[in-house]
Amino acid sequence: MEDPVDIVAALEARAEDPVAEAKIRALKALQTKKVRTLMSSIEKLKDEVDSLRRGQMAHRQNAQLRQTKERLREQELVVDVLKEELRRERNENDKPTSDYDMNEWVIQRTVGGPKRFRPKTREELQNEVEDLTKEKMKLTSRVNRQKKAGRTTGSGFGSSMGSTKGRTQQRGGDEPVEPGQSSKRAAASTSTGWDDSGLPTLTSQDMDPADIVRERSDILQRLEDLTVELRTQEGLADSLAKETRTLRTENRDLRRAKDAAKRQENVIEALRLRLSERDTELERAGMQLMAKEEEAIVARSEVEESEIAHTRVVQQLRDELTLAAEELSQMEMREVELENELERLKVLGSSERQSQARRSSEIRSAAGTLAARLRQVERERDRLALHTQRQTERIGDLERQASHLEHLRGQLRASNQEKKEAMRRFKDMERLYNDSMVAKATEAEASRNQHQQLEKNAKIKTLEKAEVLGEMRAWRQKASRLADQVHDLERELEAERAAHSSTVAALEAEQAMLSDARMLHDQEGTKRLREVQKLQANVDEVTAERAALEDKVEILREKLEASEKSLHAAEAEYEETKDKARLLQKQVLAAKQLRHREQSIIEETTADLEDAQKTAEKASHEAEKLRVELRLASGEIEERSKSLQDMSAEIERANRQLQEAKRDAADAAAIADETTKDAEEREHKLKGDFGKKLGDYKKQVEDLEAEIESQQKLIREQDGAIAELDTKVAEALGVAEQTEKDYELRAKKTAEAQGELEGRLAELEAEGDDLKAELAGANAEREELKKKVAELEAAADSMPVATPLRGR
Repeated sequence: MEDPVDIVAALEARAEDPVAEAKIRALKALQTKKVRTLMSSIEKLKDEVDSLRRGQMAHRQNAQLRQTKERLREQELVVDVLKEELRRERNENDKPTSDYDMNEWVIQRTVGGPKRFRPKTREELQNEVEDLTKEKMKLTSRVNRQKKAGRTTGSGFGSSMGSTKGRTQQRGGDEPVEPGQSSKRAAASTSTGWDDSGLPTLTSQDMDPADIVRERSDILQRLEDLTVELRTQEGLADSLAKETRTLRTENRDLRRAKDAAKRQENVIEALRLRLSERDTELERAGMQLMAKEEEAIVARSEVEESEIAHTRVVQQLRDELTLAAEELSQMEMREVELENELERLKVLGSSERQSQARRSSEIRSAAGTLAARLRQVERERDRLALHTQRQTERIGDLERQASHLEHLRGQLRASNQEKKEAMRRFKDMERLYNDSMVAKATEAEASRNQHQQLEKNAKIKTLEKAEVLGEMRAWRQKASRLADQVHDLERELEAERAAHSSTVAALEAEQAMLSDARMLHDQEGTKRLREVQKLQANVDEVTAERAALEDKVEILREKLEASEKSLHAAEAEYEETKDKARLLQKQVLAAKQLRHREQSIIEETTADLEDAQKTAEKASHEAEKLRVELRLASGEIEERSKSLQDMSAEIERANRQLQEAKRDAADAAAIADETTKDAEEREHKLKGDFGKKLGDYKKQVEDLEAEIESQQKLIREQDGAIAELDTKVAEALGVAEQTEKDYELRAKKTAEAQGELEGRLAELEAEGDDLKAELAGANAEREELKKKVAELEAAADSMPVATPLRGR
């Protein structure tokens, strides 16, 4: 009998294959290359993060300063509110407390404990400022008193000296004076004292003026020194407060920077630890592979000894091997097809992503243009509406002016009739006074000329009225034209809206087509999954047929599985690091996209602001037009005031004519005593007529004044219209801001849509990765089949040769 052959040793000997060694080496080289690329990408990302941090440092500092300022304001508000509440409670319980007492109470309650170095609190600084202000007020009041005392001593110095001399002379005449007493009085008169504040106070008004001036200068000098000290203390307090704020902000910034640096260092250390662990695991796997290679060499030597005895079994199993090789070739072909299909799907996904990005950009640009066009049309429509409203108001004003001119024309006609009656009366007087009223006839001619001038003025006013009516017609024609323009703009708006709706429908159709294409891709993926499942079923059948041989190879498989697990763990950790690197890249890309979006939003807002500025400029032009119209109206008012002045001059002329008529009547009475009574009666009649005329002229003057007031009202209304224009400009700015917000919302929506598309693409990529994983599983199964074939070959070699029976 032959010795039994160790199948395990034979299989280990078979495992040593140059192809497998080359694959292992290639895997090791690929692993090292991947590690190097990962480390380089990590370094690049660190550099990018450092550059971004340096670029955003100034912005962060400004933002932090703003935040600290806002927090300080909020804290000050909170402290003030708490003080008010405490004061209210104390006022309810006890007597009312002042700010100084409240600060003292807060200091007693908050600042306590052992003595230590600390900055002054806000309440202590406020109390010090209040004390210093009180001292300053006291010093100023005392200085003012000293100034007043010095003035009184300086003014009454001569008088006091004279009075004292007279008193001493009187006392010398009455009673004797001792020499010691006079020196004591002089010393008492020149003595000075010091009050509680350390300032000199005058105790007598008989001091030397030089001493008074010196003391005054000393007082002023000390007051200036005290004010300077107070200002320096206030400046020191402000500078200390600012320094404390800056130091706090710097400490917070430093702490945040330290925390961020620590976090980054922790992340880097964790990555380094993972890389070191992977290196150790790879080394362990290499050691295991070396041990396995040694075992395979030993097994190979044993298998070479047993190959001679088992050649026949190999011939029987070659057919099975050829079948397995055919199956393996078919599986390889299928694998190639699946890889090609995966690449095609990737190309399709990238092309769809690009087309989707193009379509989204086109949709965004079209929406932006349509929104800008709609805004422009709405602004034009509002402007035209405002212009038509103003034109209608102007037409109404002109109609009112025309009606007022008609009223004035009627008054002028009545005045002309009265003038005709006066002329008839003057003619009667001429008949009565043939010789004595020659001068009156000349005056009547002058009055006739005046009446003709008035008639000419009335004709001019009628012409002006006709011009005004022509202007009114022109304004009405312009208003009709503007209304037609508004209708045209509305039609254009409707057309643009229809086009926009058609584009939206087209975009929706495109989206539906994309969804259908995605459904088709999903169906193709499911078909491929079914095919892979069929292949797996075939592989399961093959494995079921060779289950008897698998029991013999379990020991080697366990060893190989342990090594494979270590390799898979290393690959999984590498994939995790790769995913983290991808996440970092995605975050960087997201930050860049956010920057681009912010820049686009800023550009859109600047465009909207420019449009708002243009509308504001248009409104200012319209306001200038209104101001020109106001100037024209003021010119008309000036002309009417001039006409009023002319009418007042005419009234004065009529008064002069009355006086001259009185003189002529007196002359006529001297010439003809007989007709004095008739002349007096006629003079009374003339006086009454002229009184009526004066009353009419006064009425006209009052009417003109009322008209001036109405014009002033119109001016006020126009001022109100200008104010309304300003409010509308402000509303336009508000609309611009609202449009900015709408744009931001639209940008957010588009970003969300892009996020959804990107998520969908990520899902497609995940499906591709799943297909890759399935392909990897198929490759693993193929390798297992190869191993099984080798095991079959080894089993065939180890089986005894069957001897044929003859002659039975």
